[in-house]
Amino acid sequence: MGIILIVLGGLFLMRTTGAVDIPLTNWWALFILIPAFGTLSAAWRIYREAGNRLTTAARSSLLVGLALTFITFIFLFEISWTYVGPILIIVVGIAIILNYVIGSQE
Repeated sequence: MGIILIVLGGLFLMRTTGAVDIPLTNWWALFILIPAFGTLSAAWRIYREAGNRLTTAARSSLLVGLALTFITFIFLFEISWTYVGPILIIVVGIAIILNYVIGSQE
C-alpha cells in the first residue's frame, strides 16, 4: 500500500512540476490498481505456497489482477473502447489455451 501511494505521489509531483507531461484526466483510475495489486499479491502467495505450481486458485487470482490492471490502463490512457473488444477476444483465446495446457499438466 505504501509503494502505491509513493508512486501516485511521484506521478502527481512530476505532472505538477512539468517534469513529465502525463495525461492524468482519469487519475481516479489509479485507485483500481489497489485491488489489482492485492489479487496479484494473492496469486504470488498461492503460487509459492503450492510449491511454485500455478494452481487453479493462483491462475484465478492472476487473471483477476491482470484484468483490473488492463481496465486501469484503458481508463488512464483513454484507449478507445473500439480497440478493447478485439483485444479482449484475443486475450480470452490465449487464456483458454493456456488454461488447457497448464490444466492438462496438473
